[in-house]
Amino acid sequence: MIIPDFIRRLSHLSWITQTIRALGLQNVARNIYFYVGREGQNLLRISCCGVETKFTVRTPNQYRNVEAIAISESTIAKVLKDYAHTGDIVYDVGSSLGFYTILLANVVGDKGLVVSFEPAEHLYCQLAENIQVNGLRNVRPYQKALGEWNGQAELYLGDESTVSEPPRLTIPYKHGSGEKMIEVVVGDDFAIAKKLPVPRIIKIDVEGYEFAVLRGLKQTLSHPDCQLVCVKSIPTCCLQM
Repeated sequence: MIIPDFIRRLSHLSWITQTIRALGLQNVARNIYFYVGREGQNLLRISCCGVETKFTVRTPNQYRNVEAIAISESTIAKVLKDYAHTGDIVYDVGSSLGFYTILLANVVGDKGLVVSFEPAEHLYCQLAENIQVNGLRNVRPYQKALGEWNGQAELYLGDESTVSEPPRLTIPYKHGSGEKMIEVVVGDDFAIAKKLPVPRIIKIDVEGYEFAVLRGLKQTLSHPDCQLVCVKSIPTCCLQM
């Protein structure tokens, strides 16, 4: 069953969610919503800015959180969608389940390319699944974190059943504070090594690690073809270069 858009938006209104939480029915409501709304093998079909997308979701929390992104970040999504052209190159840094990867891959088409970076293994696996279920051949996913140095860091994974508590990097080489060792690469170096084309658009969502990513992409950012950088931070900002 495809849940109508107006019901999705209604179900995410703060007064409704607060009432359900106050009644102690949050888990029950989420489970019912998940089992009613999913398709086939835990598939969520959702429209964002007029683009039809599909996502594999493992749990009720993931289902609701992907919906929440589509609703609460619709303004950011529209800016990126409207700016992107057929044939564009896009870097999606911190892809998570691939919401922006899937959206923009549909926009840039087969002549374009989306390069996605997601270091958390469980999210990377779902990202790869979502690329497949959407039938996309213009996406290159990498299980890497971008930064300003090449090496390893610990990644605090948060709650793997949801995307509302996303993974985040801890201090390099500081053992005991994270849960998973992941590879960090300098974006400029990696792009040269993999012969990646210069992006016209870059979207970054890395939970406080934004400046390290930007410093590692100095050459890329200085290239005239790189025209729009969208950094999801606190506060969220969208900067045109």
